[in-house]
Amino acid sequence: MKNKKKINETTTKNIWIVYLAGLCIAVAIIYSNTLNAPFIYDDGITIVENAEIKSNTIFAEIGVPRYVGLISFALNYQIHQLNPAGYHVTNIIIHLCNGILVFFLMRNIILLLHGSLIEKERNLLSFSIALLFVVHPLQTQAVTYITQRFASLAAFFVLISLLSYSAFRKSDSPRYSLYILSLLSAFLAFKTKENTASLPLMLVVIEYMLFKKTAVPMKRRILYLIPFFLLILVIPLSFMSLQAIHDHNVAGILKEIKETSYESPVISRNQYLITEFRVVATYIRLMLLPVNQSIDYYYPLSKSFFEPGTFLSFCLILVILIISIILFKKFPLISFGIYWFFIFLLIESSLIPIADVIYEHRMYLPSIGFIIAFVISLHILCQRLALTKYTGVLILIIALIVSVLTYKRNEVWKSEMTLWKDASTKFPLNPRARLNLGAAYSSAGMCDEAIKELEIGLEKEPGNPKARSEIAYCYWKKGLAGIAIKEMLLAIQLEPTNVSYYINTALIYLEQSKITEALSVLHKGHTVDASNAPINALLGKTYCLSGDFTSAMLFFDTSLKINHEDAYTHYDKAQCLLTYGRTEESRTSLFAALKNNPQLIDAYFYIALSYEQEKNSKQASYFYNQFLSKALLSNPLTTEAKARIK
Repeated sequence: MKNKKKINETTTKNIWIVYLAGLCIAVAIIYSNTLNAPFIYDDGITIVENAEIKSNTIFAEIGVPRYVGLISFALNYQIHQLNPAGYHVTNIIIHLCNGILVFFLMRNIILLLHGSLIEKERNLLSFSIALLFVVHPLQTQAVTYITQRFASLAAFFVLISLLSYSAFRKSDSPRYSLYILSLLSAFLAFKTKENTASLPLMLVVIEYMLFKKTAVPMKRRILYLIPFFLLILVIPLSFMSLQAIHDHNVAGILKEIKETSYESPVISRNQYLITEFRVVATYIRLMLLPVNQSIDYYYPLSKSFFEPGTFLSFCLILVILIISIILFKKFPLISFGIYWFFIFLLIESSLIPIADVIYEHRMYLPSIGFIIAFVISLHILCQRLALTKYTGVLILIIALIVSVLTYKRNEVWKSEMTLWKDASTKFPLNPRARLNLGAAYSSAGMCDEAIKELEIGLEKEPGNPKARSEIAYCYWKKGLAGIAIKEMLLAIQLEPTNVSYYINTALIYLEQSKITEALSVLHKGHTVDASNAPINALLGKTYCLSGDFTSAMLFFDTSLKINHEDAYTHYDKAQCLLTYGRTEESRTSLFAALKNNPQLIDAYFYIALSYEQEKNSKQASYFYNQFLSKALLSNPLTTEAKARIK
């Protein structure tokens, strides 16, 4: 008997290895074309421009929302700097781990709800659910879009929490280490993304459906769940000011909790709720038929509950919930999947208004419930048709089809341009898609195309300052400085706190040699933020051009005090010093520029020029040769350097 038991255990482990290898291969193939995808959309704010993850100050800020996700980005930055490939690999690994967790969680759940199923069927169904989860194209936004690691990482901790809790509850003798692991994972989930606040409700479903016949008294079962509900407070507390907590200001705390749950003052709770009926119906359609996916849907708000689309969507949701009740006793796994789906959609698709009513990454965790209900329904149908042995084949065919769709969907993420072109083609009335496509064209130097898209977007969103800035840049590049300045001044008017708009306006003025106008707009920007290093640096450069050497040095030094490692500020200061014959000081700044940016090859030319002005021909010749050995032939200074050596 012992030998037979060992053989069975070995066989089971071998099957697990085959299934887990299958998940690994599937994920590796369908996401293999994402590694070279750049940082896109909010990746700029979350990673590229996020000083906290670069300086490691985020590690000490445990009280901030989404702390765990931000820590993961900080760790990525330590290893990969700003190479997106490393971030993509991390996202893919998290996604694969989630697939593996789904497999083992489903084995537990199927055993507890359908103990009559043989091991082979249990493994096959668990694998089928995990496989469809990892290959479904709706997951691409949570995996390929780096910033949406928040969604996949939060799901990772939720799945660990559910798996640990179910293992704890089904063990013959209480293993409180599993309970503590479940509680800790719940905490980490809450500190990764706010949609995980519904996790305790899922634990209630698990407790009721999976362990209702347990010998554990009801009071103890309730005691098991209470800490999870108390932990939810971590989420609103992360958004609250420390001052209100420190002062024990109850009114302030309640006010901040209310504001925390009301992200968008533009959309009322009722309007958001009735719009979400349609959104949930769209999510269901995308799960069944994943076509016309988009980074940004054009989704007008519902105006009335009795609009045909809104009312029919509500009826669909109601019918599904009624079906879950009807099937509860006979087919509990289908009901379980339905409850999972709606519970994990509860936070983002109910009464808490969010500025954007629909995003695909919000389906990452809820989709598991949908897939559970789908796979079990398919299995039951095959049983009724006496086709049980073909269940696995059908699942593999479906998985193959959606894998191809996922691979093709990932192609869209190869650049900002392809992503927003896809969105604007599918939703041509979406102003944000048109404006972002215009910005992508602008970044690529395709100004004619950029202006066309930006103008279309600005017709619907005339008050978008970023779009005004982008279109100004394109007009500037096309030589239409007058229109560019007009657009930049409008951008400043729309968003007067954005210092970059003042800088860009000044640069256009400087190109036209309008130094007075440039100084005027720069001083307005300086009033907004006197500690901004770039605006101080540009003030230094502009004052140098105006002939005010003292003011120029004052602003250059202020800029370098704020950011001593900025090579271009050192370089511009050196140019100014050289203009005024301060050759030795100029060289000091030029060497500092090279130290911080060795690719600033022109610095060698001006070091040589400073020595030449001092009549030191030997050193001048040496640095001219250094410049020529490093500069590209297309560099306009090469001709002058050769002439000066002669």
